[in-house]
Amino acid sequence: MAKAKDIEGLNYGAGAGDGVRLILRSRFEEMRGYRDAALDWSDIEGVHDMRVASRRLRSALRDFTPYLRERKLLRLNRALKKVADTLGAVRDQDVAIIALEKLAANAPSELSAGIAQFANKRRLKRDIARSELARAITDAALAKLEKEFNTALEDGLKGSRRHKTAGNSRKTAERLSCRDAGREVITVRFGELQDLSESLYRPHRVKPLHDMRIAAKRLRYAIELFAPCWNKPLASSAKEIAKMQDSLGELHDCDVWIDEIGAVLRETEWEAASDAASTPDGEKVGGTTSTEDAGSDEAKAGNRSAAIWLLDYFVKERTQHYRDALARWHDWEEGDFHARLTALLQNEISAADFTPAALTPAEAVAADIEQR
Repeated sequence: MAKAKDIEGLNYGAGAGDGVRLILRSRFEEMRGYRDAALDWSDIEGVHDMRVASRRLRSALRDFTPYLRERKLLRLNRALKKVADTLGAVRDQDVAIIALEKLAANAPSELSAGIAQFANKRRLKRDIARSELARAITDAALAKLEKEFNTALEDGLKGSRRHKTAGNSRKTAERLSCRDAGREVITVRFGELQDLSESLYRPHRVKPLHDMRIAAKRLRYAIELFAPCWNKPLASSAKEIAKMQDSLGELHDCDVWIDEIGAVLRETEWEAASDAASTPDGEKVGGTTSTEDAGSDEAKAGNRSAAIWLLDYFVKERTQHYRDALARWHDWEEGDFHARLTALLQNEISAADFTPAALTPAEAVAADIEQR
């Protein structure tokens, strides 16, 4: 994944209005700059880089929404989401194909062919997704979207609304410094993550855990964006949050796999019951003989066995990632992560005081799980 580009000319001590303009325009240009790489199918990282850039843009737009008149920007945000979703459709298949290829190589030999069939289906889906992506991000389409975005941004800044701060005073974007805005945004984003943390105590509820992952991602992007306000002492906290995001992300990926493979198994179970309805002389309802279908039945049985093996694998993986996320959150609570982050934003502690130990309890738990 490409690192977010530094925003040249950004003065974090100046009015937030100018900072908003420069940040959002820069983030759009960064996203658009990955277009050619995203359409180069020989390197799948291009799609990933453009997708992440689109996420950073939308996350920054969300961060600055309280300071803008957002009516026109809301429409543009929907268009940006469509671009991000189209990129995600390709990236999801890329990741799934790589995962299945690795699993096929390491699975019992009698299951490899069945797992390879799952990968083949993913390749067909990716071909369709790539065609849709090529149509969605033509140079002309992105140029038009950027022009509309910049126009909506200027309109939003001209009528920037008064924003109610924590102290109940009301300030416009022009009366806040970019640093002040960063402090407010990071505080709000951590609050959102904290509110969703109770989902860790309901491990089988998929959506709340997924929402927590998204909240962690938004907090991380906000910290990375505003880190220069504090001469980059927030870098260690961003890395720690990225680890939580990764644990929750891997957990969500397992949830997606479990749901998909479960659906395949339910479907093949229904097909097996339907195939059992044959006539006394061996002729099936569809008119083909059982002899003709022997090869097909054997392949179906192999695919079903592969699906059961995959389901077992992802259930175990999910447990590991869940335990890692739970242990990491407990480590944050024990180490008063929130209080230290708040103090750092207020310049009450140094970056060295914030840096975590070489091996946190969460990492120790993860290492213990890996060795079992």
